[in-house]
Amino acid sequence: MKKNLIQKYNVPGPRYTSYPTVPYWNELLFSKDLWVETLKRSFKESNTTEGISLYIHLPFCESLCTFCGCNKRITKNHNVEHPYIEALLKEWDIYCELLEKKPVIKEIHLGGGTPTFFSSEHLEKLIHGILSKAKKAPNYEFSFEGHPNNTTKSQLQSLYGLGFRRVSFGVQDYSETVQNAIHRIQPFHNVAKVTFWAKEIGYTSIGHDIIFGLPFQKLEDVVDTIEKTKSLHPDRLAFYSYAHVPWIKGNGQRGFKDSDIPKDEEKRQLYEVGKKLLSKNGYHEIGMDHFALEEDSLFESFKNKTLHRNFMGYSSSKTQLMVGLGVSSISDSWYSFAQNVKTIEEYYECIQKGELPVYRGHILTSEDLIIRQHILNLMCQFQTSWKNEDTYFEELPEVLTQLEEMQKALKDSRNLLDTMISNVPSALFIKDRQGKLLLRNNAFSKMLGIKEDDLMKEYESNSSIKELLEKLFEIEERVMIEKIPLTFEYFITSTINSSVHYLHISEVPLINEMGECFGLCGSVTDFTDLKFSEQKVIVEKERLKTILDVAPVGVAISVNNIIKFVNSSISDLINFKVGEFSGNAYVHLFERERMLEELKENGYVKNYEIDMYNSKNPCNSSKN
Repeated sequence: MKKNLIQKYNVPGPRYTSYPTVPYWNELLFSKDLWVETLKRSFKESNTTEGISLYIHLPFCESLCTFCGCNKRITKNHNVEHPYIEALLKEWDIYCELLEKKPVIKEIHLGGGTPTFFSSEHLEKLIHGILSKAKKAPNYEFSFEGHPNNTTKSQLQSLYGLGFRRVSFGVQDYSETVQNAIHRIQPFHNVAKVTFWAKEIGYTSIGHDIIFGLPFQKLEDVVDTIEKTKSLHPDRLAFYSYAHVPWIKGNGQRGFKDSDIPKDEEKRQLYEVGKKLLSKNGYHEIGMDHFALEEDSLFESFKNKTLHRNFMGYSSSKTQLMVGLGVSSISDSWYSFAQNVKTIEEYYECIQKGELPVYRGHILTSEDLIIRQHILNLMCQFQTSWKNEDTYFEELPEVLTQLEEMQKALKDSRNLLDTMISNVPSALFIKDRQGKLLLRNNAFSKMLGIKEDDLMKEYESNSSIKELLEKLFEIEERVMIEKIPLTFEYFITSTINSSVHYLHISEVPLINEMGECFGLCGSVTDFTDLKFSEQKVIVEKERLKTILDVAPVGVAISVNNIIKFVNSSISDLINFKVGEFSGNAYVHLFERERMLEELKENGYVKNYEIDMYNSKNPCNSSKN
């Protein structure tokens, strides 16, 4: 049932960044003025108590990573740095003029693109310009994304001096095959170098981004990547799914075939195995796709129920207002979302006019706000409640009905399974990996012809059953270690009613989606009647042979015109050895047809002369 539910909801959908997700924003009811209104409202409510967050999009990359669906501009011309930094600071000026007080900065996150495309000097100019019109919150948190191939020690040192203590490096996968496919060649050495630099400088939270489901990615690739990651011991990890969106212009994914990409069960196995390895290596699951060591602030916030998620991902601190700066950035006032224009040219044009570069968004309804909070509760705390009046929404009864239907489906499936198992004539049992019996029917006691209550007495007193159990344990260990089905036969005699039983035992390993054996299913079939029938056939066959061998009348048995058996009377009559009749002796075709005609007419053949031949020499004439 679990597998069926997973498959049922295994359908493509937009990556969750907000509620509603971006494709479902109601742009008809949105306006730039309404965005500004909700911006001011949220700032007034939260700036003093919790501060605000800034997301700054730095879109430039020197090469195209074909897995990436983010907004970027590919160039090796670093002259683009200065005008873009200037535009960002002007956009920040526009926002600061709209706010009634000096903003308190709780969080800054530099994303991309490739933030480390920019020189240390330009990054310093950006942050100094932002902070010149704001105050830093007492417990602020600044973070940035770094490319392992071009992040320099100078950049790490400069940003550390500006207050940055968090850095995440895009690893994706260490397989050369995968790296070539996604056009992201970065040796393990490069990742190790920047990770150790960051530790040496004093960064308190170093993260690695790992992706599962990439083109040509195999299970062993994920395992290898996580094992290498373990050796570098980053503080937190993002382990998220590759999003295949070849219809988005400029992402480079159109070169991949569907067959190149792991899907369904294969892709889920990559995730399940990866998640298990991360847990084994000390990383705790935080929310949907993040993992952290116990000493990381992300784990602490999760444990303290202060974890928050916004467009930047999971955060250890919550702010009601997040302002997005730069091309395609998304802002969040809690009451509305607003996204900037997507091209650099459009962005520069708006900034030059002194206008906010916002081009679309969504104003949240009261229902949106309630559902959004429920989703955040589930994503950040793994639980929510709809018992309070302020958490109720109109569709809630329908949602609860669907949940009840799922629970009923699970219960019905269990009842169906119990009914099926109970009515199977063979004895069935299921054991876990430690050999503990989880489920069985009562067919075994029926086989022995005893009551279920007497079964334990039979176990204790019957030596053949004890030997059977020892044999069973030995077979079960092999089944679960080697992950192969095994069968064997065994003979027992009941001590209660002296009944004899020939048993056929079959054991099959139970394999989960990660390829691990988590138990086994066994069956015991009583084939005593069949065994006795086989023995009876053998006895009757020997008895018939004896009768035929002493009979004065010659008897031959032919199958498909080949003589399969002759008794000794025929053998003596025509001076043939019995073995020579096994496919080599035959009657002339003409004579055979005449014999058959007489047989049909009279029912028998009497006093008839025929010539018989073998492959070597013709035989003398004989009479039948």
